[in-house]
Order: sequence, then C-alpha cells, then structure tokens
Amino acid sequence: MTPIQRLQEAARLIGRGELREPISVKTGDEIEDLSDELNRMNTQLEAAFAGLTDQVELKSREVRYLQQTTDEILDTMSSPIIMLDPVAHVQYMNRAAKDAFLRPEIDPNATSLFDLIQLDEPTREKLRVEHESLVTQLDDNRDDPDSDGSQTRLRKARDPLAPQMASAQGPDRKELHTGTRIYRYEWFRISGPTEEGRRFGLVLRDTTDESRLQDQLIQAEKSGSLGVLSAGIGHELNNPIFGILGLGEAIQDEQDLDQAKAYARDIVQHGQRITSIIRDFTGYVRLEGQDRRVDVDVNELLDQALRMVQHSSDGAHLKVEKDYRALPTISAVPDEVRQAFVNVMTNSVQAMQGEGVLFLATETQEGAVKVTIRDSGPGIPKPYLGRVFDPFFTTKGQGEGTGLGLTVVQRIVTKYGGRIQIQSEEGRGTSCFITFPVHASTSSRENSR
Repeated sequence: MTPIQRLQEAARLIGRGELREPISVKTGDEIEDLSDELNRMNTQLEAAFAGLTDQVELKSREVRYLQQTTDEILDTMSSPIIMLDPVAHVQYMNRAAKDAFLRPEIDPNATSLFDLIQLDEPTREKLRVEHESLVTQLDDNRDDPDSDGSQTRLRKARDPLAPQMASAQGPDRKELHTGTRIYRYEWFRISGPTEEGRRFGLVLRDTTDESRLQDQLIQAEKSGSLGVLSAGIGHELNNPIFGILGLGEAIQDEQDLDQAKAYARDIVQHGQRITSIIRDFTGYVRLEGQDRRVDVDVNELLDQALRMVQHSSDGAHLKVEKDYRALPTISAVPDEVRQAFVNVMTNSVQAMQGEGVLFLATETQEGAVKVTIRDSGPGIPKPYLGRVFDPFFTTKGQGEGTGLGLTVVQRIVTKYGGRIQIQSEEGRGTSCFITFPVHASTSSRENSR
C-alpha cells in the first residue's frame, strides 16, 4: 500500500503543479511502471506550462508595444482626439487635445468633456444632447447607418472635413467655437472587449484659419464684383446724365411751351432712371454689413442679382425669361446668396457677350429650394467641365477673369448645406443648378399656410 499512497500523493502535487522531485518507487512491477509514466507526464506538463508562460509574456510585451505605438501615432496628429466613457468622463487625450484644451486647473484624469472644452451654453447643451443620443442608440441597439439624421449617428473614426452628405451640413453642421478658435468635430464609437468597456471618441479639426481665408476669398470676390458693378453703373448713369444735360440746354432756348414741357418730362424720366440705379446699388452696399442669418426669399434675391447684372454694360441687352414658383424661405446671409447668383449670372452674360437668353427658374424639390440659371452661350468644352470649381481656373483671356467666381459660389452654397451642379453642351449653352435645404422650422411654417 505504501507505493500506491506515494503515487496518490504525487498525483495531487502534479494537479497543483507542485511536484518538484521525481517519484521514486522501486517495486519491480506495474506500480513502478506507473510511477515512471507519472514522472514523464509531470516533465511534459512543466515544459508545456513554461511555453505558455513565455507566450503570455510575449503577448503582453506585444500589447504594450502596440499601445505605446498607438499613443505615439495619435500624438503626432494635429487634430485633437478625445475618448470618453458613457458618462462623458475623459479617458484619453492626444497631445493636440491637451495643447488645445487642457488648462492648469484641470485634472486630466478626473474631468468631463463639458468642463474640458470651454463653450457657450447653447453649444454645451447641443454637445450634451448629441452624447446622450449616442449612449441611447447603443443601449437600444439602434446603430442604424441609414437613419434619417434626426439623431447623432455613431460612425467609425473619420476626418470631420472629409466629404459627406449635404444633410450633415447647413444649420446642423457639427461646429463649435471655443475662445478664438473654430472646430469641426465628429463622433465615433470605440469597441471594447465587453459592454462595460465601450467608449466614445471625438475627433476635432481646427478650421479657424480656413474660415478666415474663406471669408477673405468671399470678400475679395465681392470687392471685385463691386468694382465691375461700379464701372457698369458709371456707364449706365452716363446715358441719362448726358440726356439731362442735352435736354437742359435745349429747354433754355425753346420758345414753344408744349415742347419745353415735353423736354421737362424727359428730364424727369431720366432722373427716375438715375434714382432706380442708385437705389439698387445702395441697397446692395447697405446689405454688405449684414452677416447674420435671416429668413430670405430666394426669388427676391434672384431678381436683385439680375438687376445688378443688367446694370453692367455687358448685361444691358439681355433677353430674360423667368419661371418662378412660390417658395419657402431659407436661412442664410442675404448678401452671400445674392453674391452667388451674381457670380453665376455674370459668367453667363460674359459667355454670351452680352447678347442672348438668360433663363431663371425656381421650384421646390424634395424639401429643398432649387434654382436654375441657364444661358444660350457657347457652352463649356467637355475637358474643362470638371475643373470649373477649381480656384483660379478660367477659360477667359488674361485680365478678363480671376477664376474665383464659381469657386466662391461653391463655397457659399456648401456653407448653407446646399449643392451646385453645372451642365453644359458645346454650342447649346450652360445650365447651373443650385439647391438649398429648407430649415425645419421654415418648412413647418410653409406647410401650415
């Protein structure tokens, strides 16, 4: 029984991984053979466990290396990246986020997103609602990439300036202002090994300089348009002024009272013409200072832009056809939308060399306002059609154009969540289609009428 008891004790030690010395049983029978087998089994188990320990240590080193490499890669990125838990506590910030938002009085290990980024109350509340919407979607398993955009959608990590659908822009564009900086941002989900390990990320992109450059570009184009407009107005004013001077000289020597009255009526008409030109021009300049969005009538802006173009010398002999429909208003800065229309019409008039048919139409299409501007000019050559929105690209001769007109139009339209499309056929003219989204509150007012 003693050899069997030794084997039993050895088996318990093997099971606990504590057998340090080989089993020594010298009975010369099957019990001794069994002890030898147990010794071999223990040796193989020790070798297997040693290999597993080495693999675990290797994997642990690989995980630490990958984590360190990931941190180093994220720290080289210029875009701030912040990772949050479901209650919006900050769990990670890359170097750009720390440089942009971390202040001495903030503990980076115990702060919430809303304490980290200094925001005005409306933006803070908007960000809070978006975060709560993400958490709710995850809890309800409602991560639907085809949702209608009524709630903030979970996405994979992405550049907030990458092209996206127009519905994600406009009034609902994800943009925040903190201090003197402007950021575009995008939410994304970070998968964890368990539901408790789920996290959310926020990637931001500083667009302050880009926004300033865009404003400067728009302002430069407006100044250039004002220069052309002023030259056209000067030309337009010369005709009635010379007419008034000539009629004034004629009336001094006119003895026939009826003829003198006829001259006087002509002078009044010339004066009214001058008043109309000045009224349109001063109205344009007065609205230059309006930078706040208001509800605007697209049909009215289109007519104002048309009058400005007609006052130029190139647009004096146009034939204009209109097909306006009743439209809901859009939320925009009137001067910028008017500027877009002026730029497109100016291109059309210059293409037709001042003589031809300019067709203007408006309609409501799929909940958006659509504007069509079509000319009867020579059209755009097919090789150039894909480059019309490129900055400084122009088919005009040197000194005849800056190549920024349609670039500015595209920036203005995109700013309001709209789309612009150019269609052209050589010898048959060019059509420009501009679509603006209708603000939700505006649509509801229109439907209640």
